[in-house]
Amino acid sequence: MKILAHAQALIYQLLDGIPSAYQRQSLKAFLELFFQGTRGTAAEHSHLKSASALSRFLTVYSWSVRQVICQVHHAIG
Repeated sequence: MKILAHAQALIYQLLDGIPSAYQRQSLKAFLELFFQGTRGTAAEHSHLKSASALSRFLTVYSWSVRQVICQVHHAIG
C-alpha cells in the first residue's frame, strides 16, 4: 500500500503544479488513458477531453519538459 500512496501523492503534486483547471482536466484525461492499460491510448479514446483539446495541451502551452521530468525524478527519489 505504501507504493500506492506514494504514486497518488505524486499525481496530486503534478496536478497541483498545473496553472489552470482546464489544463488540469487535460492532464487528468492523459492520466486516465495511461492508467487504463489498454493499447488504445490515443487522444480520441479519452472520455474527459476531446482529441483537439489534448493536442492543444501538448503543443500550445509552453511546458518545460525538462523541469517536469526533474520534478518527477525528485518526487520519486
